[in-house]
Amino acid sequence: MGVDIPHGTTTMNTPVFEISAQGVVDQYEYTQELVDHVYFSAKTNYDVVSILQDRTDAGFSIHFEHALEHTRRDDTVIFHANSVTPDQLSRLRSDGIDTFVVDNPADLNILESWLNGDVGPVTVLLRLQRRENTVETGKHYAYGLSSTVVNNAVPRLADQEAVRNIGVHVHRKTQNVAEWRLRDELDDVLDDETKHAIDVVNAGGGIPVQYHNYQRDVKPAIEQRFKELREWTDTIQADLIIEPGRIISGPPGRLKTTITNVYDDTVVIDASVYNAAMDTFVTNTRLPIMEETESGDPYTVKGCTPDSLDILRYKARLNNPERGDTLTFDNATAYNYSSDFCDLPEPRTNIIE
Repeated sequence: MGVDIPHGTTTMNTPVFEISAQGVVDQYEYTQELVDHVYFSAKTNYDVVSILQDRTDAGFSIHFEHALEHTRRDDTVIFHANSVTPDQLSRLRSDGIDTFVVDNPADLNILESWLNGDVGPVTVLLRLQRRENTVETGKHYAYGLSSTVVNNAVPRLADQEAVRNIGVHVHRKTQNVAEWRLRDELDDVLDDETKHAIDVVNAGGGIPVQYHNYQRDVKPAIEQRFKELREWTDTIQADLIIEPGRIISGPPGRLKTTITNVYDDTVVIDASVYNAAMDTFVTNTRLPIMEETESGDPYTVKGCTPDSLDILRYKARLNNPERGDTLTFDNATAYNYSSDFCDLPEPRTNIIE
């Protein structure tokens, strides 16, 4: 197994991401069964955007105007209007964008004023501020409107001539299924007038994915939560949509790396948290390693930089790892963006049919 090669060189062209196109489609179809419409959160992985464009009827969730370069004119797009100007809203409308999410009072005021102009029919979604209890994602959301503001604004917006559809938006950015009681939360905070006025409920993203440190199979629980939520949206005659990212782009992708050094209980690879797995820092996820076995010895898997924080895994159980061996990280292509730390090159991505 493996060969003795000098430190810092590899026997294969790694690191490299590999994404299964059919795997992306399978994950999209899974989410599609849960709701009425699916809008992939494009910021999760723009290579996945291209796969979905070619093979599905997915819509896309976009957060910045420049990110529209990854979409096509005929794509259905939800735009998160954060810190917008009237001119920007008009440009977006000219580009065919007709659905906007607003998450703060200042942008809501700008949007309402803009709607008084000749803007054509649009859909407006008001993001509710919800509280979280998990340590990993923080105690409170930074974004969102209070239920009081939403309940006051929905009837007012519904009367606007330019508003075709009005709805609410929520988001659970958590791996904790216990936080996913959206039906009860919405039913509690929305008053009857709002429930009767809204046409759309957007449940955002955050559907959990299995990682090394999140091993439990949460699919049955999530499916039950969406069944409950869909029954509730049916009773108020509203469409249920979601903006999943991680659940679609993570499982179909792998990161292939090469071991460049082994000493004591440490394995060094030719990739880094900083150019291949920044999500490790952001959400405390630890990627599964496909070569890991229960009978293996525990190793710390360290990235290629000198930074002591550049750790991809602790206690990864490996059998006699050697220089030149391959380590393959699974569920690896969600939020796998790079930084310019140490001037590291960005790993290339191969799409596998």
